[in-house]
Amino acid sequence: MEVAHSITDETPKTSAFKSIVIALVEAGEVDIALTIAQTSTDEGLQSTTSSAIVVALADAGEIDRALEIADTITDEWNKGFALKEIVVALADAGEIDRALEMTQAIADSLSKTFALRAIAINLAQAGQVERAIELAQTIPLESFQSATSIAIAADLAKTGDIDRALDLAQTITIDWGEAPASLSIALAVAEAGEIDRALEIARTIPEGWQALALSGIAHWSAHAGDIDRALEIAGTIPDEWSKGLALDGIAVAIAEAGEIDRSVRLAQTITEAARQAFVLHKIAAALAVAGNVDRALEIARTIADILAENGQTEKAAEILEGAIALIGL
Repeated sequence: MEVAHSITDETPKTSAFKSIVIALVEAGEVDIALTIAQTSTDEGLQSTTSSAIVVALADAGEIDRALEIADTITDEWNKGFALKEIVVALADAGEIDRALEMTQAIADSLSKTFALRAIAINLAQAGQVERAIELAQTIPLESFQSATSIAIAADLAKTGDIDRALDLAQTITIDWGEAPASLSIALAVAEAGEIDRALEIARTIPEGWQALALSGIAHWSAHAGDIDRALEIAGTIPDEWSKGLALDGIAVAIAEAGEIDRSVRLAQTITEAARQAFVLHKIAAALAVAGNVDRALEIARTIADILAENGQTEKAAEILEGAIALIGL
């Protein structure tokens, strides 16, 4: 504790205090943690550490004690953050009405926004979609309101209510909102195995977002075992970055199916050197874990060559050293 007090740089000092009080709370020594928090003459530090105690208590389900301490925090931002964490804990526990009531005490608009978002998402996941949508519309910051609607739309799509999800996406008023909502829906539909419907949705999305959607759909198609379809979808992606992302997922799926040579060949068609190296690294790591040491090292050398050719000699050496360490040579 004396060491924490002796630190003059404020950021490490705050971290040290928080670490101490959280450890004490986790050990059940809440009163001692509070005493330590109150030893600071810095009001900001005191508020920050008290807030950390509240968060730890809320995570442990000790809501009443957390509230009691939150009420003592004088700094509006820290108090808002602490209350937000209590609201999230209540929402996660299914105590929606109490969580909603608690949001009224949050003065900080950003903390209140996060609290309302957490409740709305919990409501949607519990099947109370109408209530979730209504609550999302009360979120004070429009960008977060849209982000919450996007999350609700994705949940609807995951439960199979695709038309309703798409209807919700169309109600998003912020300029950038509908496209990512449709993207989330397309990916949720693809994850559920409805590739054709996912593609249908993707085709309605503006070009930049569409490429991301197609990349994700290709990924889910590959992981469902339909590699040829995944490659076909990847081939329609116009920009190289998104195509590389798609090929990344497909190559990994092929490797997981045991077709290492095919996986490596596909990875080597990725035009972006860094991504190609990244995919090959994942394949090499999987091989090493499976005990195929020689092949893993061979691929690691390929990665190093790719990076070296692109002027990343230090990174190449790092990759090779890491691979050798992983393999245990």
